[in-house]
Amino acid sequence: MELDARGDGAGRPEEGVRHGSRVRDDEVSGGRPIRVTTSFWKSKIEFLSADDDVLFRYLTEGFLRQEAQLEVMPALERLPELPWLLLFGWYLVVMMHEDSAATAVIIG
Repeated sequence: MELDARGDGAGRPEEGVRHGSRVRDDEVSGGRPIRVTTSFWKSKIEFLSADDDVLFRYLTEGFLRQEAQLEVMPALERLPELPWLLLFGWYLVVMMHEDSAATAVIIG
């Protein structure tokens, strides 16, 4: 799997997502790019198809105790990649939370 990112965060998924990223794996997804975007405060993480249709989103809240709601759109239910995309999405949620917690410790 390859995570293409615009900006300086190409090496770290949580930084790349900040700028907008594409998840691409020609063997698994049949070459269909999937774009990952976040809101400014990283409280919403969306996975979009090549046509900019939302496949699923995580709505996160909490600082000390991270919580998230998952919204799966009908377009994702038709894709065979559903299980690993949801797992990868949750991985990004956790990594971004850890990144923001580490930043708070450094600043504080």
